[in-house]
Amino acid sequence: MWVSRFAALGLPEVHLYDRESSPETTLRERIVAKINRRPGCRGLLTTKRSLEHYLHPATITEIFGLEVSISDHEPLADLLAQRLYEQHTRSVSWSELPKPIRSKRRNRVKHRLHTRCVDRMTPQRLAESDPDGDLVGWLAEIRRLLDGRTQQHPPSLPRSMENYRTTEPLSGSPLGQSVSPQSTLARKDTKIPCDPFPTHPDRVPSC
Repeated sequence: MWVSRFAALGLPEVHLYDRESSPETTLRERIVAKINRRPGCRGLLTTKRSLEHYLHPATITEIFGLEVSISDHEPLADLLAQRLYEQHTRSVSWSELPKPIRSKRRNRVKHRLHTRCVDRMTPQRLAESDPDGDLVGWLAEIRRLLDGRTQQHPPSLPRSMENYRTTEPLSGSPLGQSVSPQSTLARKDTKIPCDPFPTHPDRVPSC
């Protein structure tokens, strides 16, 4: 169960679930409540039925070529899949299609919603489709938990890197560091040549 799968890591967690519809909503509300009882964890439920309901209708028109009015609680992906199917004359109606075929078409639509439609979102469109600021609130909650974690536990090198040191000073690059193309990493007394900037596009860094 996702509620406690990562508990042993002792890290902040944010769980965001689609609200869906009853009775699934009631089950997810219980899950969110359970998560919120864990220290450093936050469970959230979308106000609308699912994430795709926060898309601006214009993005759907641009990608699918359909004029839509998005209701907050209708199954958007199912409705779009049905409308796309019914654009052409069919010998079998949508309701008569086997459930696996309908699910496949719905999932294909859902993928486009979460990729191509999302790519067409802008701050202005988000403000129009999410006037209550749900999405910004979720991001702020993630930032709050991460900031709290950083203050309590300043970032440090992974244990696997503790025995490594650079044999050349690092300074002055745009990221605050500069590394010679032929810098050297040393583990204890063993020096290993390193070429972090290979000139051939198919080569990978040797360190």
